[in-house]
Amino acid sequence: MCADSGTGRPKKEIHHYIYPVFMIFSIICLLLTLLAFVFTPEMRNLHGKSIACQSFTLMMAYIGLTITYFSGTDSNLVVCKLFAYMSFGFLLSSFYWLNTMCFDIFWTFSDFKKMTGSLSQSSNKKFRMYAIYSTLIPLIVITVTIILDAALDEKSFMWPGIGKVKCWFRNKKTEFIFFHSHLLIMLLANTVFFILTLVKITNMKREVQVLKRGDSMTHAAGASSALEDRQRFVLYVKLFILMGGTWVLELISWAVNSKPKWFWIPFDVINCSRGIIIFIFCVVTNQKVRNSLLRRFLPKYAPDPSLYEPRSCQSKMSATSELSDTHDTICTTTALCSTKSTDTE
Repeated sequence: MCADSGTGRPKKEIHHYIYPVFMIFSIICLLLTLLAFVFTPEMRNLHGKSIACQSFTLMMAYIGLTITYFSGTDSNLVVCKLFAYMSFGFLLSSFYWLNTMCFDIFWTFSDFKKMTGSLSQSSNKKFRMYAIYSTLIPLIVITVTIILDAALDEKSFMWPGIGKVKCWFRNKKTEFIFFHSHLLIMLLANTVFFILTLVKITNMKREVQVLKRGDSMTHAAGASSALEDRQRFVLYVKLFILMGGTWVLELISWAVNSKPKWFWIPFDVINCSRGIIIFIFCVVTNQKVRNSLLRRFLPKYAPDPSLYEPRSCQSKMSATSELSDTHDTICTTTALCSTKSTDTE
């Protein structure tokens, strides 16, 4: 992942020139995502704040990785260690922010929220809890890593050895212990949240379909069903991708030592382009955000608000309040990046 640093000066392969370019584009796109958050009120809910924090941590990690790629063997040990720890810490934090988003959307569709109403938190309180979790744990991990790096020597298998061989961990074993183990745990947890969320949404869909076959004649079944199916499809795709699907490839690449290298270059490019993907999902294809930015900076190109006002999804079904709330949740939740927080600001 990082350029080698040592006494020798190995010949750089083609991926040492390709990866930094895509990471620079990712850095730019993540910065634009953060600016969109600043200038767009629609992104300032709980989920928007989480997206912004995850974008910031990923951007800082890419900055550290890009610097180590370009500096390579020309950087001294202090610079090498500094940016290696920077990349390590912010990458960990980005994983944990991703985990909080996966948990939050699982909680949104979960029955547990109804059963524990007295424990429900306001949006701001939930965000503070997520921020503590996504910052404190990576900080503890990186602190322990620094202590072990200083206290142990190369005879110990727990010695990270950052900067010894390259601007990263000294070998695959320590890389797994300190880095990939967290990645694996986060991927497993996010997958569980994803599956449970899909199960819940599927059950919601069945409940809504049962009500549609009932006596209620006020429900615009055709239009509503088409819109909901499209929204669910977009939600599923974004959930899977933003829950770290591309990082599975990173683990496999690490396990096989990236051999053959030519085979893994396209997948590594995808990982380096993660910031671009986030920007496309959360800004470019998000109609509310895009139109809000156009109204602010390019009003002459902004569409008429009456043409894109979202259709009201208020349920008109004569059913129990629980199923009505469920239907409204499906209607208002259009995507991971545009999910409306069910809590008040």
